Amino acid sequence: MRYINVESTDPAFNHALEEYFLKESDAEYFILWRNASCVLLGKNQNAYAEIDLEYVRRHGLSVVRRITGGGTVFNDLGNMNFAYIVNDDAGSKRVFSSFEPFTQPIISALRFLGVNAELTGRNDITVSGKKISGNAQARTHHRILHHGTLLFSANMSDLSAALKTRPEKFQGKAVKSVSGRVANICDFLAEPMDIHSFRSYLIEYLMEHDSNSMPYVLTGHDEEQIGRLAQRKYATWEWNFGKSPDSEFAHTKKFPGGLIDVHFDLINASLCNVRLWGDFFGQEDIVKLEKTLEGARYEYASVAKRLNTLDINDYCANITRGQLCELLLDDSPQAGGGSDRKETGN
Repeated sequence: MRYINVESTDPAFNHALEEYFLKESDAEYFILWRNASCVLLGKNQNAYAEIDLEYVRRHGLSVVRRITGGGTVFNDLGNMNFAYIVNDDAGSKRVFSSFEPFTQPIISALRFLGVNAELTGRNDITVSGKKISGNAQARTHHRILHHGTLLFSANMSDLSAALKTRPEKFQGKAVKSVSGRVANICDFLAEPMDIHSFRSYLIEYLMEHDSNSMPYVLTGHDEEQIGRLAQRKYATWEWNFGKSPDSEFAHTKKFPGGLIDVHFDLINASLCNVRLWGDFFGQEDIVKLEKTLEGARYEYASVAKRLNTLDINDYCANITRGQLCELLLDDSPQAGGGSDRKETGN
């Protein structure tokens, strides 16, 4: 595995770098970097529902959309980001939506420092019930990108203010504030360490425990191609914000597979301008699912018939067709539905 210690703190460049090595190389990589203050959106999320735009603009925070699913995170120079880019080989434990193989080396490195870290929930690393790392994935052409945050000495007031709290995500939980659920790694260290020392320690530890490790330095060609991708995609309004949903209907619900917001217009009793947002994971582009729903009659049978043409798990992992139908129809009786509804599988 090639280890890249990225000096750039430009979030657009750094996330273009991930996509570049994911799609333009067959080699496997571990990448470590920091971002200047920014908000990172999940691939399927609605920027206007997830962030406090006034605060972001007032403080000059960048907003960058990732190519991975999952939720919105705040980054500053007190946060370390890591990424694994690997081949999805047959028989390998490193498969899409499996988080343990990628988080375990990080957890081991933290435990060596006396930090009692563990993988909890879908995709979080926690210490004493506090989240110190969120993780997300993308898959393309039999290659997997797994990346995560490591809150080391992040500014918690900025983190809390930049992100909107979504009540649907915390059903049954007493603590609902962002700052109340997260913590910095530095607070759990037995001996003081700054983020630069932590960065050096982390990459040295991981390389020492990887018999196939080798450092990799970006070439001039790499930097040129990554820079072009950053400007063409990750630095643009079109990618990061797109058109905000201007919908007559908006339904939100949290499922075991994640939170989904659905927005749509209802024209002549049919679905139009369908948009799906949320922190769910999926290996296929959600646009195909949205287009499949276009023109469906606003009734359970018609929506279910459209969804039956797709493997929903490819777009919204761990969310069933029946759950999507009920979300779209807001679980209310519709003509042709009623008591005849049946679960249609994944």
